[in-house]
Amino acid sequence: MLAALAALGVTLLASSVLEPRVGTAEIVFLALLPLGWVCVLAANCAYDRRFRTRWLTEVERIARSFVQLAAIAIAACYFGGQGVNRLVVLVALTALAVADLLARAVARVWRRAGHDDGRLPVLAIGSDDAVAGIARALQADRHAGLKIVGFCATTTTAAAGRSRDLASVPLVGDLDSVASAAAAAGAAAVLVCSADVEAEQLRDISWQLENAGIHVIVAPEMPAFAAHRVHLDIAGDRCLVHVDTARFTGTRYVIKSVFDRVAAAALLVLVLPALVTIAALVKLTSSGPVFFVQTRVGRDGRLFRMAKFRSMHVGADQRVADLVELNDVGDGLLFKIRADPRVTRIGRVLRRYSLDELPQLFNVLTGSMSMVGPRPPLPEEVLRYADRVHRRLLVKPGITGPWQVSGRSDLPWDESVRLDLNYVENWSLISDIVLLVRTARAVMCKEGAY
Repeated sequence: MLAALAALGVTLLASSVLEPRVGTAEIVFLALLPLGWVCVLAANCAYDRRFRTRWLTEVERIARSFVQLAAIAIAACYFGGQGVNRLVVLVALTALAVADLLARAVARVWRRAGHDDGRLPVLAIGSDDAVAGIARALQADRHAGLKIVGFCATTTTAAAGRSRDLASVPLVGDLDSVASAAAAAGAAAVLVCSADVEAEQLRDISWQLENAGIHVIVAPEMPAFAAHRVHLDIAGDRCLVHVDTARFTGTRYVIKSVFDRVAAAALLVLVLPALVTIAALVKLTSSGPVFFVQTRVGRDGRLFRMAKFRSMHVGADQRVADLVELNDVGDGLLFKIRADPRVTRIGRVLRRYSLDELPQLFNVLTGSMSMVGPRPPLPEEVLRYADRVHRRLLVKPGITGPWQVSGRSDLPWDESVRLDLNYVENWSLISDIVLLVRTARAVMCKEGAY
């Protein structure tokens, strides 16, 4: 609410500049906007503690609230706000969204400074293996917003036989003592991890937790489908989960294509001086062409020519067989060497900061690549793909992607495949923007680049 009031102050100041004589109707309308903003946010669960821990979720809910309140404001202006300046309303709505995002960002920094990561403490219920699996997933994705503070076992496991992932998690009870165990552990929710908790038991647990204000989270044994593909339904006394079929055409892909080209064009204008400088340095520091052009496999298996600034000596791609035993990625199809003798001096700098990949912006402009997507593979790599890995080719390859922000060259092959397949199934425009921002950080920190 404080952020909304601050935004209102900024808006009134801006309106006095845009329109020196502000009418009473306009002041009343603007004064009601912060209240409307808070109400719309509440309706979108933006104040619910369960959804405040994942930044992407918060951004999505604020964006949805912005669109909804804008629609309401436009309708109000049309039917009863003839004296209201529409431009001032737009400024007010934008100020509300920006102020709210800034306030939440400050709150996150404040919590971390106090060594509170804001994650929801949960009591896990299930077998040792099931809880250990969820614990690994939460450890790998701390933005999921859950922290296991204790668990109730559905099976008896000796302390010596417990998983290492649960070594620091106390065993606080069983299915008969969930309510008291949750209270003792300070849990705000109960996370049911195992399929061996029957429907009647789950209902009984939820009833036991009602008075304590502790809610139940169920972790079904299913892949992490994107939220927009999952819908809940009821059949009798059972809950059904509908999963939409993944689609790789349609409006979302048209929007992505437009975004890619606009972003690539804007970036090319911004980095044009850098492109000219890098081209001159490559030409002056080693013999050979400025660009290294290579055939890669794109969407639906189509071949295309991908350009990079040359970072190796001429003929380096012909020496792979001689250096295969130096490969630092020995668990998959990739070939990477940390101290690659084929790399030029200027090439090491270009690779460290991914500057050699800037010419791929031209591939994005021509439509063979995307700003964000799976890593563009070589034809010989595709020939060795397992069947499931071919799903990486259902979308355009990207200049960056989840692999780029999760370790780059240090990433094991299996993990790279898992990240790419998850992206192919569940991408969104907002997640693309977040990945682009995270890529900038990964490049500046030189994470996994060689």
